[in-house]
Amino acid sequence: MATPAKFKPFHNKRLHCFEVNIPPHLNGGVRSRRRFKTLEDAWQFADTLRQDQKTFGTEQLRLDRSRIEEATGVYAFCDAQNVPYSLFGIVRKYWEDWKKQNASISLLELLERYYDFHQENGTRPDYLRDIRTMTSKVIQTGFGKRSVSEISGKDLDSIVKGLAKTTKIRYRTQFNALFEYAIGKDWAHTNPAKRMERFRRNLTTPRIFDNGDIEGMLNLALEKPEYIEMIPLLAIGAFTGIRINRELPRMYWSDINWELKKVIVRAEVAKNRRYRDIPLRPNLEAWLKAYLSKNRKAKGKLLKLADNEAEHLRVKMWRQAAPGKRWITRGLRKTFCSQMLNNGKTAEETREAMGHSVGDPHLMFRSYVAASSPSRAEAFWNIFPSTN
Repeated sequence: MATPAKFKPFHNKRLHCFEVNIPPHLNGGVRSRRRFKTLEDAWQFADTLRQDQKTFGTEQLRLDRSRIEEATGVYAFCDAQNVPYSLFGIVRKYWEDWKKQNASISLLELLERYYDFHQENGTRPDYLRDIRTMTSKVIQTGFGKRSVSEISGKDLDSIVKGLAKTTKIRYRTQFNALFEYAIGKDWAHTNPAKRMERFRRNLTTPRIFDNGDIEGMLNLALEKPEYIEMIPLLAIGAFTGIRINRELPRMYWSDINWELKKVIVRAEVAKNRRYRDIPLRPNLEAWLKAYLSKNRKAKGKLLKLADNEAEHLRVKMWRQAAPGKRWITRGLRKTFCSQMLNNGKTAEETREAMGHSVGDPHLMFRSYVAASSPSRAEAFWNIFPSTN
C-alpha cells in the first residue's frame, strides 16, 4: 500500500492561491495538484482525500475475483493501445453516450414529429409531401426503427442509394433540415447529413417558357371568365419571379405600390425572411389593371384561388394555350430570371429580385443568361394585353 500522505494545504504566493497535492494512488496513477481560492476550500478537499486514503485498499478488497480479473484485462487492453488514457474518462464517456442514445427517438418517430411541426406552422403542402416521401423511403430501406443518435452519414447514403444525382442532392438538403430540428430538441447531438456524399450540380442551361406561351396563357385568362382569377398568378409569377407556391399566396393587393411602381415582398412572406421589392414593370401593371377592369377589386389577397383550384385551372389552360408541350416546373420564375439578365440587369440585381440569400450570383448568370437573348427579352417585357 502507498505511504500515507499528510494532505496539508500550502500557500502559493506567486499564484495567490492554496494548493493540495494528490498522490498517484488516489488519482489513477498520476500525481497532480488542485488549486483553491480560499484556505477553507483547500482544507475541505484535503479532508476528502484523507477519508479516501483511509478506505484505500479496503474498497479493493470488496471486489470479487471476476471483477479484479476483468479490471486487469481492461488495463491490459488499454495499455496495448500505446496512447494516454484514463479509465475513469473512458467509463464516463461510455455513460454519456448511453444517456444520449436512450434520450433519443427513432428516425421514424422523428419524421412524424417533424411533419406535425411543419403542419402546425402552416408549411406549404409540397414540402409536407416531400416529408412523407422521405418517410416512405426510410421505411422501405429499414432504417425507421434506428435511434436518431445512431444514424451516420453512411446510413443516409444507403437510404438514397440508387437515386439520381439531383434527387440525392435534394434528399441531402432535406435530411440536413431534419437533423438540425432533432439537434434543437436534444434528440441528436451531431448532424449526419453533413457527412453524406457530396455531389456537384452540373451547370446546364435551364428550360424557360417561350414568349408565345406566356402571352397565350395570359390572353386566354383575360378572354374566358373561368380563367380570369389566374391572371395575378401568371402575370406576377412571370414578370416578378415571386414564388407562386410559397410567397404569392400570402401576399395582398396592398403589397403593390402603384405610386412607387414596386411589388413588395414582406419579410414574413419571403422564403428567406428578408424584405425585398421588385419593379412594377409597365406590362405587369397593364395586366393587373386589365384584371381589375373585369369588375375585380384590389382588396384582400392577390390570389383568390386555393392551391388545388389554381393547379386544376393551370393544367386546363396549358393544354389549350400550348398543346403538346410539357409544363416547366418553376418555369415562370426561371423565365423571369433569364429575361432579367438578358435585359441588362446584373447578376447581383437579379439575385436580389429573386430573393436568393446565398449562392454565387455569377453562377446563376452563366447558367440562365444562355436560356434567352436580348431580343427575346425585349419582346418578353413588351407582352401587353390585347387591345381588341
